[in-house]
This record gives sequence, structure tokens and C-alpha cells, in this order.
Amino acid sequence: MLITRIKTLEIGNFKQLNSIRILVLTIYSCALAFIFSASLLINAWDFTSEGRCRTAIDLCLVFYVGSKVCLYLFLVERAHQLVATKLPRHRDSIYILGMSIVLFGFGVLAIFAFIHPVTSLSHIDGKCRIGLPLVITIPLLTYDIAINFALTFVFCLRGARLVKIRGPRHALHCIALALPFRKVPGLRDPVVACEFFMGRSGLGASAIILPTVANLVILFALHGHENGWLCFTVCTIDITWSATIIHWLTSTKDDLGAGPARNPTGVSQTEGEYYEMR
Repeated sequence: MLITRIKTLEIGNFKQLNSIRILVLTIYSCALAFIFSASLLINAWDFTSEGRCRTAIDLCLVFYVGSKVCLYLFLVERAHQLVATKLPRHRDSIYILGMSIVLFGFGVLAIFAFIHPVTSLSHIDGKCRIGLPLVITIPLLTYDIAINFALTFVFCLRGARLVKIRGPRHALHCIALALPFRKVPGLRDPVVACEFFMGRSGLGASAIILPTVANLVILFALHGHENGWLCFTVCTIDITWSATIIHWLTSTKDDLGAGPARNPTGVSQTEGEYYEMR
């Protein structure tokens, strides 16, 4: 995914990297770094000491928290892009509130996660058990699900005002446009592009939380004490899946290189900078 996105940017376009594109590339990089580090640790260590247990959970948390922060910042920035030409960031209340919730809300949960991780050696097989207490896990994963849907809702709400969504049937039309493997003509039309991205956002928000829900179920079943390899596997799936969904959300056939033509309906290419979301 990272190589594909770099190719679409082309060498000359690196000078024009915007915040959305930088965040997308950072999400890819975090996912790759975590997968590489997890593979190295699982194959090189046997996780039979307290020190290695602590290193394992710290590594898992660093890349997991880092990738989630980048994901949330992407969602906040994407919602802002729809009004970026009319409202600077310091005057966009949604942007300020979103950034505050991400940095302070998730930041507090992340700090508690680093301070109070679960690390222990099993008396049965001597293997490392790592994880987080349920008192931290439940708010963390609930926050993850809530902020994904909340920021996606804000994005769709702002987009709906621009293209004048006309009831549930029109909303379903937007989702139908975004179904995988469906060819969508006219993406250079800003209205069609916005409908397409709103549909993708709704599908993406639903899909991206699947590993999070699975992780919550596993942690409940194991009372917050996962085997080391299982913790890394679940986190790898979560981070990789998130990166895959972001790649899908921000990719189209004419990805990143093409700008939209102006539209006779009155929605110009600067009205929200739809293509900045890609």
C-alpha cells in the first residue's frame, strides 16, 4: 500500500504533500514498523522473563497508540477539509473540539495504559501474559468506536450540506456508489465525488471497528491477560486492517493526481477541496 501510494504521488508531487497525505503515509509507516518489530520479537524472544514481557507490551502500546492517534487526526482533518476554504482551523469549532478530544481524551487513556499494563508469567507454561486491565481496556476500545463514528458522522453531515442530501434514499445512493469493485463514472464532478466519499466513509467507519470489537471480546474472555503472541497478532490485525481501510478510503482509479473540473451545479473544486481528502 505504501509503495502504491508513493507511486501515485509521483516525485514532483512530494512538494505538494498536504496534511491528509502526510497522515496517510504515517499510518502506513506505523503499521509496517509494528509488523516488523512484532515479527522480530516473536521469532527472536521466547517471552519467559518479566523484562521481556514489559518490553513486549510497551512496544505493542507505542505503535498501537501511534497508529490510532494518526487515524483520529486523519478523521479530524478530513472533516475540516470540507470547510477549509471558508473556515481556517483556528476558527473551526469542530476541528478544535476534535483535536482536543484526540489529544487530551485519548492521551489520558494512553498514559494510564502505559502506567498500568498487565505483565505476568503464567504458572502453567511459564509464558508471558500481557494486556491491559479491563478498567482501561473498556474505555479505550469504547472511545475508539465512538470517535470513529462521531468524526465520520461530522464529515458526512458537512458533506450532506454541500451536496444537499435528500433523505434516506439519497443516503443509500451514496453508500451504493461506494460499494467495493463498483465502477463509478464522473468522479471528477465534485458533487459525485463528495457523494462517493461520504458513502465510503460510512462503510469504512463500520468496517474499521471490526478488529476493535474482536479485541474487546478476546480481552473479556481472557480477563485482560493475553498470551504474548496473541496480543501481537490481534494488534497487528487491528493496525493492518485500519491502514487497509484508510488506503481504500483515500484511493480511486485516478488517485491523487487528478483534480476535479468545475461543476455547473455551482459546487466548485474549492468548495471543501474534496480531492484534498485523497
